[in-house]
Amino acid sequence: MHAASRRPDHQSWRHGEADPLVINPKAPYDIARSFQIALFMKGGRSTLHRHRGGFYHWNGTVFLETDAEELKAKVYAFLDRCVAIDAKGEQRPVKPNMRMVGAVLDALAAVVQLDGKITPPAWLDPVPTSCLAEEIISCANGLLDLRTRKLLPHTPSFFTHNALDYAFNPSAAEPKQWLKFLHQLWPDDQAAIDTLQEIFGYCLTPTRRNRRCSWSSGPSAAGRARSRACSLA
Repeated sequence: MHAASRRPDHQSWRHGEADPLVINPKAPYDIARSFQIALFMKGGRSTLHRHRGGFYHWNGTVFLETDAEELKAKVYAFLDRCVAIDAKGEQRPVKPNMRMVGAVLDALAAVVQLDGKITPPAWLDPVPTSCLAEEIISCANGLLDLRTRKLLPHTPSFFTHNALDYAFNPSAAEPKQWLKFLHQLWPDDQAAIDTLQEIFGYCLTPTRRNRRCSWSSGPSAAGRARSRACSLA
């Protein structure tokens, strides 16, 4: 018997149905695939991955590690809406228990497993642009290509754990307070100002292709601590 007689869509499960999904409780791998299709697919791509020992869920901009208890609760809820066929050929409600849920979660890890050699940021599907993943920054309003400063649409094909919580604005005004602070530090040294901002730019991505490192030195109260705080922000 196949684990699922049909494939539900995400919206139908959210709102409930009179026609539940028929599963085979003894086929956890098939159940896990149905669970993934129902809750963790967008545009034909998985929004849930198992990577280096953890589950990561795409929230629309970034893959964040999923709380194990939250994922377990979703499996319980999913199974509770399913039915199985008994020895008489009749449908009966599935009564999820710890053993069944554990088996489905174990199978789910195999269903959504990513190669541990993959290091985020990374493209998981054929690259939609010639840009390397390490030259892409996930912003609130899209994926920013640092070379062209153009936005690509968000996609679960871009596997990253980091994203900016604000939108990229190519027409943004100059940061007057920041520039004022820099000119207070170096009133007659534009090269130093440009260098610091270039260093900050390198910190935006994990790329090491420029093979550069920075070192800050000087007297106390010279602005190093404040500059570092700004870079972390």
